[in-house]
Amino acid sequence: MLDTPREPARRRGPTPHRRFRQPLQTEGGTPRASPQVGVGDVIATGLWLGIVAGLLELATILVQGACFPVVSAESLRTNHHKGWMIPAADLATIGLLGLLLAPAAGLRGRWAGRLALFLLSWAAVLGPMLAIVGLHPVGAAALALGIASRASGRIGRLVSRNRRRAWVGLAGAAFGLGWLGFGEYRRVVRAEEKALAALPEAIPGAPNVLLLVLDTVRAENLSLYGYDRPTSPHLERLAASGITFEEARAPAPWTLPTHASLFTGRWPHELSVGSHSPLDGRDPTLAEFFSELGYSTGGFVANTYFCNARFGLDRGFSRYEDFEENARVDPIEALGNTAIGRRLVSAGRSLGLVTRPPFGPRKDASRINRDLLRWIDSRAGDGRPFFAFLNYFDAHAPYQPPAEFASRFGVEAGSPERLDPNDLRALNPLDPDPEQLDRLLRRSDALRDSYDACIASIDAQIGRLCDELASRGLLDDSWLVITSDHGEHFGEHLLFGHGGDLYREAIHVPLLLVPPASWDGPRGIRVVRPVSLRDVPATIAALSAPGRQAPFPGWSLSWTWNDGSTEPSSDVFAEVDLGVRGEEARGHAPALQGGLRALVSGGFTYIRSGDGDEELFALDDREEAENLAGSPDLAGQLDAMRSRLDRLSGEGG
Repeated sequence: MLDTPREPARRRGPTPHRRFRQPLQTEGGTPRASPQVGVGDVIATGLWLGIVAGLLELATILVQGACFPVVSAESLRTNHHKGWMIPAADLATIGLLGLLLAPAAGLRGRWAGRLALFLLSWAAVLGPMLAIVGLHPVGAAALALGIASRASGRIGRLVSRNRRRAWVGLAGAAFGLGWLGFGEYRRVVRAEEKALAALPEAIPGAPNVLLLVLDTVRAENLSLYGYDRPTSPHLERLAASGITFEEARAPAPWTLPTHASLFTGRWPHELSVGSHSPLDGRDPTLAEFFSELGYSTGGFVANTYFCNARFGLDRGFSRYEDFEENARVDPIEALGNTAIGRRLVSAGRSLGLVTRPPFGPRKDASRINRDLLRWIDSRAGDGRPFFAFLNYFDAHAPYQPPAEFASRFGVEAGSPERLDPNDLRALNPLDPDPEQLDRLLRRSDALRDSYDACIASIDAQIGRLCDELASRGLLDDSWLVITSDHGEHFGEHLLFGHGGDLYREAIHVPLLLVPPASWDGPRGIRVVRPVSLRDVPATIAALSAPGRQAPFPGWSLSWTWNDGSTEPSSDVFAEVDLGVRGEEARGHAPALQGGLRALVSGGFTYIRSGDGDEELFALDDREEAENLAGSPDLAGQLDAMRSRLDRLSGEGG
């Protein structure tokens, strides 16, 4: 049997390794090459990614604010126009990056264009990632790199294969973004007008109400309370026709919880406020109460940190002014509202390209008065009474009085005998280092000189404000409520500043009520019974709107001057909890050993710390130097105050 001849084997070329095989791209059965990234593609991609990144970053901020209300230092400087500023700034930033990278697409080879798309994708993802609270910037950058490496190729193919649609869509998106910006701008600008239009008719003849808070002013340093320096002559003049409370106590030794209590009538532990948490909407505020009565409501604050609108104190106000820059509209403000833009602006400041500081100059009392009067004049003739809240910040560290008061009570504020203001800015009142504490103790008299001068300057501005109101015919139709949110230490108990204790210097504050001319109650009286600022909302509501059911807990302080009235069980309670426990609870201030609670009752002040230490001081022991907690004769008094403190703080079951 003959062998059948075989055909010669075909020579085959080398077979490519499987991992290097590329999928065949076809179009209508014909092989098609991967699209080339062009200059226009990079520009279009940058613009599209800028729009998308801006909307995502805005959504991230809004969702976090609604679901996780955490206040950060950065968020305090969030512009009122953020709704359009953030998308516009991201569009400008990433769009400009696309323009700068576009020439790379004209180079030979595809790697340059692909690299440009990758960088654009990374920048677009990075902005929203950096906006996530709690995510470290390095982690945000790493996540953005991973997402961009996966997405940039697909984005490039999508744009390059739909060039005409991409540009037409951009035109539509730009138009929509413009309308969004216009609508948001009008919404912000017309917010007060809209709020006023929704108000009910005001009660005819209702008085105006001004609540003046002298931030960080303790009662001991006011001549109104017998201080040997004439720090408050204008308050003394007002007190001649008003009601002065000798022993008023703040419910907390720092700004935010006291202001929240002043607005709601709640104790601090009943509220949501903390160093990073705002006042929530559970409890009605004074501004909301007066809005329901048809009042115009305005807040003007110099403590732009803890009185910032982000902490919820603006609720119910038709006008609320904290940082002046938060209402400004310009390119730097727009950039400063985005995560990437803030870093670009900061770099510009470091290089000297941006000269404007991130936070504007500190507002003094004259500025607060000017802003209030401008607002009053703008609404003249609308027929509505007004409720105005003013926060003066001049007496807060670093105690820098205006030039006309600089040497009022001692050497001039800039002399070598003074502490450098930077030493005070760096002061940690809760735990100063020993060297810093020694330096402060040696300069405590000079510090007090400057502090007193600051108080005198605020007092002068209150006098000028009253003159301006009188010239407008408003003073005789207004209630003035003048108080402070907390005091200050100047070496007493080896403490400086505030926020870490409940001694007298920290919570004994002024409280003065000055009635309108039509009031037929007592004038020029002084109340010696201890009272709490927690009762101020109920008091203001009862005096300005008698017969109206007020939503505030507590009691009107009118019982303290009405003869024959039943004395309510009104408590004088204060507290501070810095949230530190265990190994973290170390430091100089008493509150660093755990939460502090205090009660003033029966001629005594009782203070109990989180670790169980107790202090009992007689009310007439002005320096609180003798701790009577161990006295056998006061055992019954101590037991009664323990039980009452447990009930007030919710610790008694």
